Amino acid sequence: MENHIIRVLALDPGKTTGFAQGRIDDGLMIVSSGQLEYSPFQLYLAMKLAEPTHLVYESFEFRRHARDKLELYSCELIGIIKMFAEETECDIKPQTAAQGKAHFTDAKLKSALIYKPNKPHANDAVRHLLQWFQFGQGFQFNTRGYESGT
Repeated sequence: MENHIIRVLALDPGKTTGFAQGRIDDGLMIVSSGQLEYSPFQLYLAMKLAEPTHLVYESFEFRRHARDKLELYSCELIGIIKMFAEETECDIKPQTAAQGKAHFTDAKLKSALIYKPNKPHANDAVRHLLQWFQFGQGFQFNTRGYESGT
């Protein structure tokens, strides 16, 4: 019987968007990550290229007493993410920032050799990916853990 590869893309959308890709094969997820400044169309193209079967993204939380320089660009990108998921019938899961940071500290990412120095958005995307894989809907695919691919 042939193994079924599962491709997961986790996004931390914003002016600089963090991304983490997980390739799950036989219960082991290989993780790679980075961060870029995407236009909405560039993000759409990047998702098409990644061909995810599952999408995880950090949701936008509006706070009445918002900080100075509130940026809403992430809301535009979330619209693109939702549109892509609907178009491709990809499984989609939003997570709050707190969910992403709850368990996977910098120290845990460093010990797994997944931490990227000076790339906070990439690290946040990895946190969302690992949260999904270890405690969320991806738990069903996790039989051998995860390791760094780059």
